[in-house]
Formats: sequence, structure tokens, C-alpha cells
Amino acid sequence: MAGIRDMMGLNKANFSTVEKDFSDITGRIVENETILKLLYFNSSDCLSNKNLVITPEIIEEVVKENLKIVPSLKVPKNKGSYIIITFDSFTENPHNPEFMNNVVLMDVLCPEDTWMMDSYMMRPFKIMHELQRMFHDKPLNGIGKVFFMGANLLNLGDYVGYQMAFSVINDV
Repeated sequence: MAGIRDMMGLNKANFSTVEKDFSDITGRIVENETILKLLYFNSSDCLSNKNLVITPEIIEEVVKENLKIVPSLKVPKNKGSYIIITFDSFTENPHNPEFMNNVVLMDVLCPEDTWMMDSYMMRPFKIMHELQRMFHDKPLNGIGKVFFMGANLLNLGDYVGYQMAFSVINDV
């Protein structure tokens, strides 16, 4: 039996945009050579070493191994860094009931022995800086905007990093 909101046409929001949002987020990440180097190469000079080049094969491996939408992590063969993307806290947008607002969580996880890089730079903070620069106050799939909400420490033993939270507000 349909509820009153369904009969009034108010429950039009659905989860169909998650696929497009994940595709957009992944597309932006793989276009960022800095993030790709930080995820794939474990050396402390991965950003300054001109011999470390991102190839199409490396991009393909990063997409398959280092970018995750399922929130789980298995110890990989190359022991690189990870970004795990999760969609959470879906709510109907009160001003635009055809869309939902949600939170995108990006877990940035790095092997603890790869944190320190050249000049006291720390790998997870550099990755987080790039992600925040790419997504904060920017549109996602042409509707609404993404806003950085904060980050919390994640300690998984050998992997340590932060969970970044971005709100996606679909107001047009």
C-alpha cells in the first residue's frame, strides 16, 4: 500500500545517482597525477622523482586495487595506499524531492611505514589536500555541490589514515 508521500509524488528521490557520482569521483581522481603517484609508489620521493611515471597500466591497476567502493581492505600485493569511497547518510532534499542529499566518505589509508615523505610531508595529508582541492565547493554531476565537513583518524594497524567526510547537497 502506498504511503501518503508516495501518493502525493513526494518520494521521487532514489539511489540512481550513486553510480554516476562514483564514476565522477573516480574520474577526477584518476586525472590527478599527484594522487596516482601517492597511491601507487611507496617511495618518499614519489612526487619529485622524475623516473616514476604514471602509465595507463598503472592507472588501470590503481582503479582496480587502490580505489574501492566496497568498504573493506585486504593486504595488497604492492602494499600501496588506498582511497575507499563510501556513500552514507542519504536524506531526501526538502527543496528538490527528485534528488537526495548524502555524505561521501573517503577513507585515505596508507601503510604506516610510507607516511613520511620528502621535507616532512606526510603522505595521507598530501592525498587529503588533493581530494579537498578537487571536491570541496565543486559540483558533482552538474547538480548541487560538495562540501568538506571534516576528517577523523583511522588506525587499522599497518594502515593508518583519515576518513574524510563531504556533504553532497542537491539544491538547484
